[in-house]
Amino acid sequence: IFQLVVAGTGDFSSPVIPFYSLYIALWAIFMLEFWKRSEKITAMKWGTIGFEDEQRDRPEFEGQNRVSFINGSQITYFPPHERSRIMAQSFSIIGTLALIVLGAVSAIYVIRRILYDTSVSVYAQLIASVANSVQITVFNIIYGKLADYLTDMENHRTDTQFEDSMIAKLFIFQFV
Repeated sequence: IFQLVVAGTGDFSSPVIPFYSLYIALWAIFMLEFWKRSEKITAMKWGTIGFEDEQRDRPEFEGQNRVSFINGSQITYFPPHERSRIMAQSFSIIGTLALIVLGAVSAIYVIRRILYDTSVSVYAQLIASVANSVQITVFNIIYGKLADYLTDMENHRTDTQFEDSMIAKLFIFQFV
C-alpha cells in the first residue's frame, strides 16, 4: 500500500516513507524470529537438536595428543593460532581466485567490445557467450578441486566443521 501511494503520487519524499521503513524493519524481525521457531520445531521433530555437540573427531584430524585441563582425558589439540594462519591463507587464495574470475569476465567483455569493431562483429556476442561458458566450466572444475584441497588443509575437527567450511568456499565462489 505504501509503495502504491508513493508510485501514485510520484513523490519519493512522501510522508508515508518512514512508516514503510518501520513496516519493513518489523517484518524482517518477525520473519527472522518465526523462522528460528520453525527451525527449532523441525529440529525437535527430526531429533537433530544437539547433533553438533556429540560429534567425533574426523579421522583426518591431526594434532598433538595432550591431557585435557578440564577432565584429565587424552585429547587431540590443534593450536588456534595455527588454524587462524591456515584459514587466512585459504581465504586469501579464494579471494585471489575470485579476482582472477572477475578479471576473466572483464577480459571477455573487453574482447567482445573489440570484436564489435571488426569484421566478425556479427559473432561478437556469440564468441563472448561461448568464452564465458568455457571460463565458468574451467574455473568451476579448478575451484572445486582447490576448495576440497584447502578445506582438507584447514584440519577441521568434525565433519560438520569441514562441510560448513566447504559450503562457505563454494558459496563465495559461485556468488562471484
